Amino acid sequence: MLRDISTAMRAGKLADVIQYPQGEIENARDDLRNAMRLATALYEAKSWIYGPNAFGLRMMNWVSKKATQGMKCTFVLCWVKLQRVSKHLYSSAQIASLAGQAENIHNDSLKLRELAKSDSRLTPILTPKRIRKALKDEISFRRFLKEIEAATMA
Repeated sequence: MLRDISTAMRAGKLADVIQYPQGEIENARDDLRNAMRLATALYEAKSWIYGPNAFGLRMMNWVSKKATQGMKCTFVLCWVKLQRVSKHLYSSAQIASLAGQAENIHNDSLKLRELAKSDSRLTPILTPKRIRKALKDEISFRRFLKEIEAATMA
């Protein structure tokens, strides 16, 4: 990927992108918007469980919320150039789909957090530490689900 980025940046100036087809630029813009949606949703879904520095998403979350319009435009120009040289990028449809899935994860995470606060039966189970432990592997997750089921049946 780093080789692709280097190749893309050596292939002319960023200003040359203005001569590319409008649709190509618009697709890159949409891809970056969706990538930022994805990063923000995952960061917000997981930061209460894993901490604010988990998964390296904090920077992308910051960029999606705080980057200037000029920075975002520069990202679009770079992305257009990168798309022309890289065979390792997801398609626009895949990026959009992943962003939607990340938003679903975020919504589920918010519901889980709210349950932890509002249902006293689940409060001791739905702690960040217990959730992290449950997400380690499938066996731990099944055990976790049984604990939740037992707590809600009591």
